[in-house]
Amino acid sequence: MFFLVKQNWKKLNKTIWPTLDKRKSAPPDMYIELLRFARIRLGIQVDEATDATLSNPSLAREEFFGLPDPESESKCIELLEGFYNILSDFRTEIAMHYQEELRDFERAESQIQHLR
Repeated sequence: MFFLVKQNWKKLNKTIWPTLDKRKSAPPDMYIELLRFARIRLGIQVDEATDATLSNPSLAREEFFGLPDPESESKCIELLEGFYNILSDFRTEIAMHYQEELRDFERAESQIQHLR
């Protein structure tokens, strides 16, 4: 059985991001960059010149968690890979932790699906 990201998108977000938030390596502006990327990939048009969200990490985090689910499995994968690239730009270990969290999530969910 294959693991599908789209059917696990909400659970994945509720599991991975709060765990990463607790890491010392999580940059304070992490969600600003993730939100900027996700908006583009999800086709959400926003005037960045007047958007206060992109200068406030708390607002960016809140909006990030409120983004709509991607339309397809391939769009989910594109976002996950892009998030890794964004996190890799930070001079911390957050991208490595993100990768580990994704791997652990996928492994755990695959085992649950296998038992069903």
